[in-house]
Amino acid sequence: METLVLVKRSIGLKHYSIFGNTADVIGDPITITLPTGIHSSNNAYNFDTDDNALYILSCTSETVPVNGQFTVTKVVLGSTSATQTTLTNKHTAALVIKYGYVYREKVYVPTSRVSDTVNGKTVNSFEVVSHSIADNEMATHGTINNSTQSSESPKPIFAADGRLYWQGFYDSATQGVGGTRVTDCIAIPD
Repeated sequence: METLVLVKRSIGLKHYSIFGNTADVIGDPITITLPTGIHSSNNAYNFDTDDNALYILSCTSETVPVNGQFTVTKVVLGSTSATQTTLTNKHTAALVIKYGYVYREKVYVPTSRVSDTVNGKTVNSFEVVSHSIADNEMATHGTINNSTQSSESPKPIFAADGRLYWQGFYDSATQGVGGTRVTDCIAIPD
């Protein structure tokens, strides 16, 4: 069995200096038992407040090819064990797992980039797809664009109220492309 060590701490500026030595971090280590290991590179991490869980997405390479697999590790806060699910890329393009985000039991991840034209400007386009952790069902959630000055995908920042927010690269050559982008994850009730 593999393990993961997390440090549980409550941080208060009176008790911990953000400029201090990292050896001064105060907290109780918690050892989490993993069914299998986590790949050491190309990982994405996020905490979903809706599930009260830490998610780790991992794969063996920078992208997951069509029919390739990646692992979703879920650690519920307060638990000493984790669940791991292996999902298969059912999309027609490779997925960039290191820019993935888990929200409400779905993995949102961009595809590999393609060059596109938006308002007469050349941009990098990334289709956002989701994979359900429960049944590996896939859905598309539109396209997000990024400046051609950066070949990397926009990065997911946070999720709230059924929306996932992405930070894109912006430059003057592609005005109107970049900045924050939003993916609607669910239909919001009236």
